[in-house]
Amino acid sequence: MLLSLLLLSLSIPSYAQNWRPDFRIPLGPEAIWLQYYNELSHFWAKGTDVGTVDRCKIQVSMFYFRVNSQGEIDSIYTQGNLNRSATEAVYKNIYETEGKWVLPKDTKSTDSCWFIYPFFAFGSSRSCSDELLADRYPLSLLYQQLSVLKSTEDQRGRVLLHPSPYSMFAEK
Repeated sequence: MLLSLLLLSLSIPSYAQNWRPDFRIPLGPEAIWLQYYNELSHFWAKGTDVGTVDRCKIQVSMFYFRVNSQGEIDSIYTQGNLNRSATEAVYKNIYETEGKWVLPKDTKSTDSCWFIYPFFAFGSSRSCSDELLADRYPLSLLYQQLSVLKSTEDQRGRVLLHPSPYSMFAEK
């Protein structure tokens, strides 16, 4: 069910966008973080405590955000079941990228670009019910496919980015 909702949200037609900024790795603490993990998606996932809330719950959310012609995040929303504190942490991390986007040379004041950041958390316990453990498998396949794709656009023209780092923590 969750998988079909996820795929449906990526397939609704709309107008394509052709203006696209790139992210510039900044100097400072973020650079150290990003160099260590080598992915912007890892930076956006920092501070999310998905393994501490419900150890068996699978959480998947799509974060949609728009970068405007000034390199600012002017719109953001999410769809999914990620817990509130993790959602707020991802929002904060996305907003921290403001001003660090490299804008194309031919940027007009009306330009903007939507991005989609998929966030997956597969639960933190191996002692969950067989049904919950079985639910992890098809989502992990989708996660793996999204992880190896180059950034691509959906039918609405939004740029689909790499997902969050694989979040299934060892039992404590």
